[in-house]
Amino acid sequence: MIGNLFGQVVSNEAMIHPSTSLRAGHLVVLVIAVATLTGAAQSPAPTPTFEVASIKRNVSSEPGGFVRVEEGLRFNATGVPLAFIIRQAYGVLETQVVNQPDWLNSERYDIRGKAPDGVEVFPNMAPLLRSLLRDRFDFRAHTEQRELPTYDLVVARSDRRLGPKASQADFDCGARLTATPPKAGPSGEPVCTITSGPGRLFVRGFPMGRFAGMLVSPLQRMVVDKTGLTGPWNLEVLYTPEQPVALNGAIVPPNPNAPSLFTALQEQIGLKLESSRGPVDVLVIDRVNRPTED
Repeated sequence: MIGNLFGQVVSNEAMIHPSTSLRAGHLVVLVIAVATLTGAAQSPAPTPTFEVASIKRNVSSEPGGFVRVEEGLRFNATGVPLAFIIRQAYGVLETQVVNQPDWLNSERYDIRGKAPDGVEVFPNMAPLLRSLLRDRFDFRAHTEQRELPTYDLVVARSDRRLGPKASQADFDCGARLTATPPKAGPSGEPVCTITSGPGRLFVRGFPMGRFAGMLVSPLQRMVVDKTGLTGPWNLEVLYTPEQPVALNGAIVPPNPNAPSLFTALQEQIGLKLESSRGPVDVLVIDRVNRPTED
């Protein structure tokens, strides 16, 4: 099974940071909601809901839209299609949402929500948005597995030699609960770090499967680690995104000297992506209605 809808999305792009606005629409936005794991044996915690929420149809001719969280408690989405909100609420890619009415992408909304006192928006983004979808859009959905295109991450060379930006790490950050990580590696670089930004992927001390998860967002396709490389790794990849990327409300200019992600993976760390297919969890929409505006 690939891409559990209710598991944690592995990406440092998962959180929106304070005072950050992220463009939606035709841009690749650096935000994926971290969905909470359901079905656990523990008693379920009460689902947080916005204390106050306002929803209005946006008929502006301005392209794109943005999402901003203010003062930690206020959610502000302007000119955003509901399909975008659904993806953030459930931590899924566009290809993982099935049975979407056309208006989910064609109509845009302004959504303002205030979380209750003591409930921060960032760590509760997914459940807050799910409650909003349920209560204001009568949203209902279920999950299924379907065969979808995926990528396999494999070693590029037959002699399994890796590139100059890949090296075995000295410390396993997956074991940090039982050991204290050093503040810096032998070369002074930070340890136990995952950074994913426009045109850059940076890993220190994590397994290859974690890196494969970082590729999901820029590729918009599930990636399966089939490298056979065990243990923790240090990796760095610089590339040019295929589509414009917005960060802090502005388009990030691409590095004119950086190659595509596919080329960068092979040249810089000695890995490559092979097209494949596999079972992927999808979100099937059962019901969704336009809201009553207020």
